[in-house]
Amino acid sequence: MAKLSKVSAFVSAMQEIHKNWDKLSVDDRQQSLQNAINNSFPEELPEVELNISDLDVHTMGQMDPSTFSIDVNKNLFEGTMTDEKFIKLSNTLYHEGRHIEQFFSAAQWKASQGDTPEDIQVEMGLPESIANAAANNPAPSNSPESHMGESVFHSVYGDRSEYRNDVYETLDNTPQIEDFDSKEEFNAAVELYDISIDQYYALPEETDAFSSGDEAERKMKKALSPSK
Repeated sequence: MAKLSKVSAFVSAMQEIHKNWDKLSVDDRQQSLQNAINNSFPEELPEVELNISDLDVHTMGQMDPSTFSIDVNKNLFEGTMTDEKFIKLSNTLYHEGRHIEQFFSAAQWKASQGDTPEDIQVEMGLPESIANAAANNPAPSNSPESHMGESVFHSVYGDRSEYRNDVYETLDNTPQIEDFDSKEEFNAAVELYDISIDQYYALPEETDAFSSGDEAERKMKKALSPSK
C-alpha cells in the first residue's frame, strides 16, 4: 500500500465511488468502499470487512486486530457528502487499511521466525484465518514486509509495547483543569499530554500509516480539483 501505484489505484476507485455516491444505497456505499480498500491489499491477505460505526467524534476510523476489520465513523456518511468530507474519508480508509497491512506483515514476520499459526493467533490476538494466511506466506528475508512487520511487532507486542501502552494511556486521559489542585499541576499534565501526542505520531506504525493516508488524501484532492 505504500507504493504510489497502489495509492493511485485506490484513488481511482474512490473517484468512481464519489461520482456515483448519490446513486448508491448505504449498503452499496459500504460495499464499494470495502472493495476499494481490499483491492489495495496483497493477494494473500483474506478479505477485510468494513464497518460504519458509532465512534467517538474525534476518532475517524480504527482497525481491530481481533477481528481484522476496519471501523469508519458514521459521521463521515451523514448529511451531504462534500468533497472535503470525501477526501477525509479517503485518508481515513487508507490509513486504517495500512494498519491492517502492517499487522499482517507482523504476522508474516513471526511466521518467518518459525512461529506456527497457533503461536501467531495467541500472541497477536488475530483471527485464525489471518494467522493461517500469514503462516502460509511468511515474509521473505530483508523484504519490505519483513522490515515493517518486525518493526510493528516490536512496537505493539514486543520490547516497545510498554512504551506504546504508556503513550496511549496518557492520550486516553485528556487533562481537565477541575481535576487538579493547582494551575501548575494542570499545566504540567498538559505538557506531558502534548509530549505524548508527539510520541504517538512517532510510533513506527503511525508514522507509516499517516504517511500513506496523507498521500491518498493528496492524490484525492488533486483528482477532485484537477485545476488546483
